Order: sequence, then structure tokens, then C-alpha cells
Amino acid sequence: MRKLILCLFVLAFYNLANAQSSSGFRVTGTFSPTKIDFLNNSLETWSKDVNFGNSSKITKTESTWQIGAEILNEIHENLVVGGGFGFIKADEGKFSFANTYTNDGNKGTGNYTYLTQAVPLAVNAYTYYTFGFFTGYFGAGLNYCFIWGFEDFNFELENYGKLSVNTNYSGGAFGLNTQAGMTFQVTDAFALDLGVKYNLLQAVKLDGKPKVNGFDDSGISDDNYTKVKNTFTVSRKTEVDLSGIGFMIGVSMSSGKR
Repeated sequence: MRKLILCLFVLAFYNLANAQSSSGFRVTGTFSPTKIDFLNNSLETWSKDVNFGNSSKITKTESTWQIGAEILNEIHENLVVGGGFGFIKADEGKFSFANTYTNDGNKGTGNYTYLTQAVPLAVNAYTYYTFGFFTGYFGAGLNYCFIWGFEDFNFELENYGKLSVNTNYSGGAFGLNTQAGMTFQVTDAFALDLGVKYNLLQAVKLDGKPKVNGFDDSGISDDNYTKVKNTFTVSRKTEVDLSGIGFMIGVSMSSGKR
């Protein structure tokens, strides 16, 4: 299914790139204060559920960054279609603790990190309206996102050894986006874009399979250790929701002023 979707988007991009009326190319960067709530909430719940004391520290995912590039094709006066791709990277989420986890008097130290990234393929349509020295625009489109991420958990328990759990996730989903902004023509072929963008990409369940490297824990019966182990060493699905509004800046190059 993913290969078919990829082929359809590539075909659409090829047709846009080879259309005789192709009007240009656009590159944008978007900052979005989008939190990945599922991971953040799981991290906070887990840290409270296990007794780590006062040494634990949480750094949540608070924002995402996106860069994008697309080919633009003017198919009618004031109506432009585009096709392109991008890259989305979320902040790393982190959790650490030191010398507070005890099992039969043994102290433990550890850390946990998660990261989510995505590559959206999009087909968009824009309408433009000129007002003096700038042009306003509104756009909407359909995208398919290839999403992946990882979780790394490292834990060292005194007199036992180290436990390392690495989990990679992957999946994909369809989404929608809307854009609105202003284009300021710098030269006949070069313009500056300022705008806002909203991505609608609902929670995606990513499959993850943990790889565990650790010590012989057959002699440990501590409840805290059992909770930690069950949290990170059991296969589960992670939900990722990249929906949110972002602030966008970009440049566009065209064959002439719209």
C-alpha cells in the first residue's frame, strides 16, 4: 500500500515538473508549538507510577519543525497547484533519574529518550489575490506521512549490571493541511512568503518492537523494577498526533510576477 501511494505522488510530481505552464518552485520552513501528548502523558504517568524520588527530571516534547519544497503550476488565473515533500522533526522527550531507585539496597541510575520524525508527501491547491505591493493566498491540500521514531531506555542497577532497551517505530497516515499568508514580490522571479499552516494528522498507531540487552534479573522481585521492565520490554503501539498550527516563512521562485 505504501509503495502504491509513493508511486502516485511521484507521478503527480513528475507531471507538475514537466507541465509547460509550470510557474515555479517554493521552499518553506515551519515552526509549530505542537506537543506529542501521548508520549508526554505516558512519560509523566510512568515517572509518577515508579518511585524515583526527587532526582528525576522530565523534558517533554513541546514543538516540531518542518521544512518543505514543492513545484508550483499555474493552471488558471489566480489558481495554482503544487506537489512536494517535506521533513518533520519533533523535539526529543527525555527522562532521567539518579541514585534513587533501590532494590535490596542497590541504587539505580537511568535515562530515557524518545524522538519522532516524519516525511509528508503533499498535493496542494492555492488561490492568490493581489493587493498593491503584496499578494494574499489561501491553500489546502492532501498529504500522506511516513512516520517513524525511536525510544531508548538505559538503566544500571548496582550489583546487577545494565539494562538497555531500544525500540524503533514506523507507520504512516493520510492527513490534511491548510495555509494562509502573504507573498511579497522582491523581484519578478523571487518572492518572500509569510504565513500560517495547520496540519491535521490524527493519532497514528506506530508498531514498535523492543530489542533488549540486559542482565540476569531472575533474583529481583522488586515492584518498581517490574514496572520499569514491563513498560519498556513489552511490544506495544505508540500513538503520535502531529496536528497543530505552525508559523511559516519561505521563498518562491517563478518565471514571472503573478
